[in-house]
Amino acid sequence: QPNRLREVCPNLLAPSVGAEMHPVAAPRQGKQARSVPALALVTEEELRGTPQYMRSRLDIAKVNAALQEVGTLLKQRYALLSMSAAQLRAASEADRKRHATLKALEDSTTKGLFFLTEDDLKQSGSVVRQDATGKNLLSVLRHVGRLKEFKHQGMRCWHTR
Repeated sequence: QPNRLREVCPNLLAPSVGAEMHPVAAPRQGKQARSVPALALVTEEELRGTPQYMRSRLDIAKVNAALQEVGTLLKQRYALLSMSAAQLRAASEADRKRHATLKALEDSTTKGLFFLTEDDLKQSGSVVRQDATGKNLLSVLRHVGRLKEFKHQGMRCWHTR
């Protein structure tokens, strides 16, 4: 049997140079910060592919500015969520309260998703506002596949695909 394994996988049974026969598990590090994936900018072709009623008067600059704002909001959200207990104790009271509310939204349905809520968009309020233009921006980003909308705990939420 070992000869057959050597034929199929010659490096399988040979110990690597400088390696021990029984590797020792590396010591556990602290909690790793989840890195938010970069969102690809929307191209002109993708924007032209969306229906006119959906994009109305939006141009590529506004759509990409909204996408970059969403990316910034996601980075801020998950930077706050990845704070250690010591960093959290040193943070302001508002940050601790925000951390608690964000942590309450994390459950088994949102595990592994990078998402933001309506409240996150309301608090930022620069490009993606809760007006007709902001709603059009979100629908265009949904249509081109950058965001996906879902309901969670009675709120509209969007996650990266």
